[in-house]
Amino acid sequence: MEKMQKGEHEFPHRGEVVGHVVPGERFDRIKEMILLPEENVSFTEEPHEAEDKGLPLMLLFLFGLMIFFGLVMFAIYLGVGNEWVNITLGNHFTK
Repeated sequence: MEKMQKGEHEFPHRGEVVGHVVPGERFDRIKEMILLPEENVSFTEEPHEAEDKGLPLMLLFLFGLMIFFGLVMFAIYLGVGNEWVNITLGNHFTK
């Protein structure tokens, strides 16, 4: 890496050497770096926080399906709706 002169600063996250910084321009340069879209990274949030919402919703949906089909099988067991059972499952369950 080339030797830095007095007044030059290295930004390790960019891997480049920035030229001489005049004290009046220092805040403007820092502000520009913060406001750039590719540099605007928030370290307070987890990066995959938004992607983790799919699994609980899917599990809730599957749990609802289990309850629904459990109620259907229980209704068949009790003999409720024998005509519907005859139409959909055949006469095997009503004999």
